[in-house]
Amino acid sequence: NGVEYPSSQHGFARDSEFTCVDMTADSITHRLKSSDATRENYPYDFELKIKHVLEKNQVSVCWEVISLNDETMYFTIGGHPAFNVPAGGIGSQEQYHLTFDGRDSLSYLLIDMSSGTAVADKAYTLELENGSCLIDAHMFDKDALIFDDQIEKAGIAFPDGTPYVELICHGFPSFGIWSVPGSPFVCLEPWMGRCDDFGFKGELPEKKYINTLNKDEIFTASYEIKIY
Repeated sequence: NGVEYPSSQHGFARDSEFTCVDMTADSITHRLKSSDATRENYPYDFELKIKHVLEKNQVSVCWEVISLNDETMYFTIGGHPAFNVPAGGIGSQEQYHLTFDGRDSLSYLLIDMSSGTAVADKAYTLELENGSCLIDAHMFDKDALIFDDQIEKAGIAFPDGTPYVELICHGFPSFGIWSVPGSPFVCLEPWMGRCDDFGFKGELPEKKYINTLNKDEIFTASYEIKIY
């Protein structure tokens, strides 16, 4: 997880250090503060806290973003949870299902591979049967599938249809499903904002799904992962 510079597909958190600031028997909180390293890619000063809370078979992930700027801070933030598929040596990846409660179909966008932006003028349909579909071997040939304004719950099911994992993210405007072709994982990604649309030339306030904070304001969001 990490704050993402709005004009870039990738965040900077992977190049910066999170510090553990609190730990209990069932939770842990990490903090990332702006630094010279983060300012190389993202011009604002901020504090980001990410708290993971374990309760039985569920993990809650809670974000807290604080602006330390005199001017308005623009940002997006997204999760990148990856799950083993296949799991426990059961079946092959192409035998697993993506699950979406109560849906007959979903509309998604693909990535322009040369720029890492979303091709917003061409939508594709993900056909579902009883709210699910198999994970196709070529599903991620063009990177992530991007779903806007549709998903608040998505999951992965075993080959026999029994639930494996579910991610719940109420209020998130965008959602990504991604893997590297041939890799033994699938990511279910809740996003508060996403990459630019291909060809976007506007200013940050015009960016789709952009978040804003004024000085000392706090942004919070959370999602849950349930393992069956």
